[in-house]
Amino acid sequence: MAESEVVIVGETWETTENSLYEEKKGAVVDKIQKREEELAEKREKRRLEKEKTSAEDETSDFFATTFRKEKSAIEKLLDESDSTPKDGLSDHFDVITAAMQKLQKFVTDSTSFLPSYDVRQAQDTIGNLQAALTEKREQLIPKKKFAFKKKKEGVKEPKKKATKVATEVKPGVQVASVVQIECGFADKDSQTLTLQPREIENQDVSLARLTNCTVKLYGSAGTVHISNVTGCRIFTGPVSRSIFVDDCKDTVLVIACQQLRVHHTLDTSFYLHVTSRGIIEDSTRLLFAPYNWAYPDMGEHYKKAGLDKDRNTWDDIDDFNWLASDAHSPNWAVMNEEDRVSSWEP
Repeated sequence: MAESEVVIVGETWETTENSLYEEKKGAVVDKIQKREEELAEKREKRRLEKEKTSAEDETSDFFATTFRKEKSAIEKLLDESDSTPKDGLSDHFDVITAAMQKLQKFVTDSTSFLPSYDVRQAQDTIGNLQAALTEKREQLIPKKKFAFKKKKEGVKEPKKKATKVATEVKPGVQVASVVQIECGFADKDSQTLTLQPREIENQDVSLARLTNCTVKLYGSAGTVHISNVTGCRIFTGPVSRSIFVDDCKDTVLVIACQQLRVHHTLDTSFYLHVTSRGIIEDSTRLLFAPYNWAYPDMGEHYKKAGLDKDRNTWDDIDDFNWLASDAHSPNWAVMNEEDRVSSWEP
C-alpha cells in the first residue's frame, strides 16, 4: 500500500506540474497573440490614416486645380467683355453670372473637407471676381442715371423710393427735375420699405443708415449690402451671391444667401439660410436661427438665385476673432427655440 501511495503521489505531482506548465504556456501564447493583434491594429490604423491623408490631399489638389480653372475661365470672359457687341452684352454678363454661381456652389460643397484658410481665400477670390463683374457691367451697360420730366412751378412732386430730386425753379417757366435712381434705401426712419422682384433681380441692393424701419426685398437680388442700421427688421428673398452686414445694432435680419459676412455688429438676430459657412468679425451678442420667411413665388426665386433650398448651414459660423478650435466662440449663439419668431406677418 505504501509503494502504491508513493506512485499515486508522484503521478499527482507530475500531473500538477504539467498543468502549471500548460497554464503558463497558454498565458504566454495569449500574451504573444494579444501583442500581435495590437501591432496589427496599429499597422491598420496607420494604413487607414495614411490613406485618409492621401485622399484628403488628392481632394484638396482637385479643388485647387478645378478652382483655378474655373477662375481663369471667368477672368477670360471678363476680358472679352470689351470686345462683345453692345446688343450681346446682357447675355454675355448672364453667362458670367452663371459661371460665378457655379463656382460659388463648388466652394460651398467643398467646405466640409477644406481648411478654414482655404475657404476664406476662395471666398475672397470670388468676392474680387464679383466686384470686377459689377464694375465691368456698370462700365459697359451703365444704369440709367437721370430721368427728365416737366412740372410746373409750385407743384410738389410725389416722393419716390430710393430717389434724390434736384430742381431748379424759375418764376413763370417750366423746369426739368432730375431724379437719380438707386437700388435700395438710405437715410430712412420708422418706415416700411419694399422692393419687388422686377426691381432687384440680380441687382446690388444697398440698405444704409436706417433706423426703426421694416424692409422687405421680394425676389432674387444679386448682392445685398446692409450698413449703419439700428432697430430694424430686414427680410430678403434668396440672394444669389453675398450679403454683407456692417455696423448694425438691435436688428433682426431674416435673410437667405450663398455667403454671409458680418462686421462690427451688436445685439442682432439672424434668421438665416446660407449655403456656406457664415463669417463674423468684430461682432458680439449675435443669435442665429433657421430662415423662416415665406411669400408667393419664393420657390421660383430660389431657382433664379441658384440657391440650394435643401442646404442650410445657419449654425456653422466662423468667428475671425476667435482662434480657439476646442471652444465655442462667445460672440454668437444658437437662439433658443422658445425665443424664435415662428412666423412673420405678410
